Amino acid sequence: MPASGSTLSESGIHCYKSTAAIALTGLTLSGDADYVFVTPAALTTAADSVVNGASSTGSVKWCIGAAVALGAGSIIQGSIESGAAVNTGASSEVIGSIFAKAAINTGATSTVHGDISAGAAINTGAGACAQSNTYHGGALTRGAGATFGSGC
Repeated sequence: MPASGSTLSESGIHCYKSTAAIALTGLTLSGDADYVFVTPAALTTAADSVVNGASSTGSVKWCIGAAVALGAGSIIQGSIESGAAVNTGASSEVIGSIFAKAAINTGATSTVHGDISAGAAINTGAGACAQSNTYHGGALTRGAGATFGSGC
């Protein structure tokens, strides 16, 4: 994985075989192509981290074998596919969809700009927003004022 806070200009598929957790404090993706990150490890971002930069002509996909934890106020570009649970901190933003084999928990006032699909429960914090469809294999718990669909 590129160093936190760095710029990655080489698009394509980036495979990381280590099972050590990946911790990002920020990453800028430059270029107009697709980025795919694949790892069996967990992914975490520090509070207020920003992982973005790929142009609208490219796409970003995170294929994470373990849990994903986004710190409060984090912004991450790309769809997340996790082999475990996904937790987003308060006021975090995912510019893409979230697909998890386990539960998805979104923090208060967090936003997901795509679909949410979980193999277990989906729990949203107060004021959270998912701008597309929501599918779950367990209970759906909405915090006060949480919305789903194009109205948020």
